[in-house]
Amino acid sequence: MVDGLDVCPSALKKEMSSQSSAAEYCFKVGETSAGILKEKLNEFGPKISPSGSFSIGYTLPFPLLSYVDFDESGSFSIDEAKVAHRLKLLKETDRDVVLYLFYNHFSTSYNAVVESEVARLDPDGLMQLADGSIPIDGYFSNKTYPWVINDPDALINKIRVAAIDEVMNQLCDMNQADIDKVRALTVLGELHHIYPDFFNGMSFRSDFLTTDYSPATVARFQQYLQDEYGSIQRLNEVFDAVFTEFEDIYPPSKNINSEPLESFFQHVDYSSSGILTLHGWAVRKDGKPVNIKIYVDGQFAGNAEYGLNRMDVYQAKLGSGHAAVGYRYLLDIKSLEAGVHTVDIVYNDNGRETLLKTLEVPVMGRSQATPKLVSDGLNLEQEKSLDYWHDYPKSMQPVFYNLLSLAFYEFRKKAVSEEVERYSRQAGSFCLEKSKVFSHQIAPVFNSDWSEEKLAVSDTFKKNEYYQLGFNAYGAAFYSDYTFSWLQEKGVELYGMPEVHAMLHDEEMILKALKRHNAEGAVFISPYYVEIKPGTFKEDEEHSKFKVESGNAAYHSDSFFRAVAAVMVK
Repeated sequence: MVDGLDVCPSALKKEMSSQSSAAEYCFKVGETSAGILKEKLNEFGPKISPSGSFSIGYTLPFPLLSYVDFDESGSFSIDEAKVAHRLKLLKETDRDVVLYLFYNHFSTSYNAVVESEVARLDPDGLMQLADGSIPIDGYFSNKTYPWVINDPDALINKIRVAAIDEVMNQLCDMNQADIDKVRALTVLGELHHIYPDFFNGMSFRSDFLTTDYSPATVARFQQYLQDEYGSIQRLNEVFDAVFTEFEDIYPPSKNINSEPLESFFQHVDYSSSGILTLHGWAVRKDGKPVNIKIYVDGQFAGNAEYGLNRMDVYQAKLGSGHAAVGYRYLLDIKSLEAGVHTVDIVYNDNGRETLLKTLEVPVMGRSQATPKLVSDGLNLEQEKSLDYWHDYPKSMQPVFYNLLSLAFYEFRKKAVSEEVERYSRQAGSFCLEKSKVFSHQIAPVFNSDWSEEKLAVSDTFKKNEYYQLGFNAYGAAFYSDYTFSWLQEKGVELYGMPEVHAMLHDEEMILKALKRHNAEGAVFISPYYVEIKPGTFKEDEEHSKFKVESGNAAYHSDSFFRAVAAVMVK
């Protein structure tokens, strides 16, 4: 990923004061950043590595909303000249390229002027939280807008369709030699449901709040239930409910532990869909993987997943020198009888078992009767050699399984998946091979302390006929053994990594991961990010910590730079 692609050499000579004014000037004179880009890419080494296994290219984003113009009536058009100017950079740059059709919740127009206008013209095109509020937020210097998911009639989606058509039509009118430079194409960017506190809100630390409760989406959910069950009588049989019609069913929106409910079916929290996520972190002094076993009521239930990303632990200078120290176990509470179940989290060291944590988990019924202890747990010695911490849940935190909560989660996942499929199908209907179309997705599965249900993206990771898997990987999500095991278990043979930053000091470990991804089927790995605009332009200091360059020690960006440079010469 490259920032500053809209800045040209002559604008730098004029010493313009801002990126927006430089971009406007470069567009006006028809000059691209091809020369500056070439110099920057050359810093990483030769165009192709001696082995032929790696080449240095770039990602060319098309911020679709920045190509939109509105007239006085509110009708929109796509600025063909701006699209052509961006494609001119592809023509003038002799490198492989990943095209990025960028248009998700992040603002792309200057000062979010276009986003604000779209929101004004079509307020129904924004998702809502259960209280009716619209979670417009910010991320670094970008404003974020919760555009509605899977509503083709929303203005936002009409603009996406028109902009993608324009980009792809112009691309396919280019010379074949230029078209052949395209290594891959990613669609939309990270597409997911939105929650309050965008920067930190994906974890389990805050209340379970997510989208979408807008009237149109509620109606689509009701139709989804009708399609699934056929009749209200059948749904009532399955749910043990007494709904009179589908229009009476509202998505779960209240937490039974903290709010009064009119009906049990209103309950929603982190476990109401039937899965209680147990997570924490553990580190051996020798840095080797930790085997963690889960026992429920004294009986072995399964092994916890280990090696997931925990950047907070690594950045706190704890542990083994990397972030792959998180553990997670998904406890299925749907089949557990009502009562207080004893869950033991156990460290297994070559057959010697010691106790990390004991949790008492009250599995509640609809009646909310006082639960009784089902069984005692194990009697084990407390573990003393590991550094570890169990984050979630707390002991004696009641859990309630609500089938309607699960249905709403399945509906939300389906909506995200269908949205990505629709735009992938559109982008793949032009001159590029379908095998070159990739998703560009956030991946909570690789982070032990992220809630997958809040984002509802897991269905986008399933094999399909419209796109190859593309997932972003920060921290241990890039280099952990868990990531590679996950890819193998899912049968993923071809994938892309649209945004990557190892955030790791160990250059050898980064180098090993680059080679391993190459061997496992990664078509492209896009470091996030490289900067070509001058330091005299205003920049977000927090965001600039991700700049992959030799002099940037923040987030060990310099180590990442050197590892990429090393793979190009070995």
